[in-house]
Amino acid sequence: MGFAIRRIYHPSYRTNDLAGTEDFFRRVFGRYSTPRAGLIMAGILVQPPDYPRDYCTFTPIADVFFDSIDPERYVIDGIQCYPSISQPYLDGFGWGVDGIEEIYREIRRRGIRCTDQKNYIVDSDELPRASFKDSPLFWTLEDDTGIRYEFYPVTSIGKYDPRSAPEWRLPEPIPEDPLGIVRSSHHTVLTTNIDRALGLIVDVLGGRVVRTERNELIGTESHYVLLAGDILEYAVPLDAGSTSGQALARRSPLDLYYSITWQVLDLERVRAHLAACGVRTLVEDDRTILTDPADSIGVPFGFTTELACADVR
Repeated sequence: MGFAIRRIYHPSYRTNDLAGTEDFFRRVFGRYSTPRAGLIMAGILVQPPDYPRDYCTFTPIADVFFDSIDPERYVIDGIQCYPSISQPYLDGFGWGVDGIEEIYREIRRRGIRCTDQKNYIVDSDELPRASFKDSPLFWTLEDDTGIRYEFYPVTSIGKYDPRSAPEWRLPEPIPEDPLGIVRSSHHTVLTTNIDRALGLIVDVLGGRVVRTERNELIGTESHYVLLAGDILEYAVPLDAGSTSGQALARRSPLDLYYSITWQVLDLERVRAHLAACGVRTLVEDDRTILTDPADSIGVPFGFTTELACADVR
């Protein structure tokens, strides 16, 4: 295999309220976000003058680099690249990779369609390129892969992502962290087409299924995949009336990037802080809390004392 997946670059979240998203992460997670325009003003990020400056904001949370995008501000050459939204949601995630040319060829060889940055389907052997710098960049079409997956050379990721620094290490939890986050535990994608999901993640990208078991908390048969040091939970709802089944029904026949779960030091500390912030619980057990998306920017964020599949990381 002439390519390698190095890390999840970022979850990609759609919102129509960037200021509200920043406020949520500050109040609930104790994390501050940096708007793209701020990085440009600081000279950390360089882009063409006609490229949009105010469409996204970045929020580092332990080993996760969260990217929030307002589609109505994401306009390139007069084209709004993503449709407007009425409700916020997790759209997909991208990888920092080596050998992006080989990945592109292999994905296309499998009959999976790809798009460029303007969200146009690319019917060419020529690798699409970014609009903001001279670098290859492409996405899979969600109709073919369930959700959108982004591919970007890890060497093109700038220092705006703190993990790009050679000396970066996972930071230790600090006493001031209201949630006591250690690191990400896993990313959950709901699907009714597990063969489609694993066909890309395992057969093409080289992920490894390390565990298959029922997730009683959300009512799924879950396949846990290790890829580039991260655990991806591809979860098939067992009951259409369950929390997960109802959430996925709104996306069917596509998949749903449902949740990000973090490992934390103390679940009682999390429970108390969420209550103080007015964030209700959707479901919970003695190891994990999942927030009500109505109170948490449309996403059921998870907090757990047990790292998913810790034995393989």
